[in-house]
Amino acid sequence: MAVKVRINKVSGVADGPCVKCGGRRGVVMFEDSSLGLECVGCGNLERDIDAEFFEDAEDRDALDSLFSS
Repeated sequence: MAVKVRINKVSGVADGPCVKCGGRRGVVMFEDSSLGLECVGCGNLERDIDAEFFEDAEDRDALDSLFSS
């Protein structure tokens, strides 16, 4: 069963800690084009995820400042 995970659309960082070491996790794409998570600290991979992407106001402001000129 897929685990529901919120992932920041801009940074690719997932909400919640790694199940093994408690470290930060980032989104990865596997060879079969499925999405998963990889822990930055220990390298633990989680394959079966249901990704929900979000962006917060800070991300929108940063992107707006990059492309406005």
